[in-house]
Amino acid sequence: MAEERPHPLVHLACDGVMPRWLAEVYGVPRGAGHRRVVHLPPTPWSRRAVRLEVVGWSRGEVALAPKALRHALATAVARYRLRARPDLWDSLAVRSSRRSLRGREWARWLGREGRLKGVPRPDAEVWDVEALAPFLPRFTKRPDTGWPHLYSPVAVEVDMRLSPEAVWARWEAWLSVYSGVLWFVPSEERARAVGSLLRRWLEGREGLSDAWRVYVIGRWWDGQD
Repeated sequence: MAEERPHPLVHLACDGVMPRWLAEVYGVPRGAGHRRVVHLPPTPWSRRAVRLEVVGWSRGEVALAPKALRHALATAVARYRLRARPDLWDSLAVRSSRRSLRGREWARWLGREGRLKGVPRPDAEVWDVEALAPFLPRFTKRPDTGWPHLYSPVAVEVDMRLSPEAVWARWEAWLSVYSGVLWFVPSEERARAVGSLLRRWLEGREGLSDAWRVYVIGRWWDGQD
């Protein structure tokens, strides 16, 4: 029996806003959502802006300020790269509250214990263990026990230009909260820099290297990788 695919508008509701090319991949109808043409530098150090059409669930999401809009669009592309299910993904780059059932229950549980106080929010939280498996070896399906269970989500961050100190501080804060971290960066050069930092951070931390990884997100603005 074929797996039922989410309705295209479910993807749009999940991500809040996405580039038009991604909306077309998902099959979002041309007349659905709110659309706007913007000119955005694809990275903070880009000399030229790129022209792209964005599709949002609401007017507020397509009207985000340029920096926030770029981050939200790249986060939507990160979910696409992972092939993560919309019902197992919470985009915190767009919204202040979690939409998935598991995400809300988990946040209430940790909130009662005070464990989220002062912890920086990632751009997204993902519960889809099958989507995580190709990226984080810890979540590979086992022949004897099947898919591992997630008691906490994996944090997803799209890092455009955080300082090494800020990156390190986030990893420290997330260590006791999240099951793992997927850290997306816009370029190979940035990946080498953050990867070097990650190797130093992992020293002496047994068992974390299979759940804490850095990946290049690629050309999020047009999908032409």
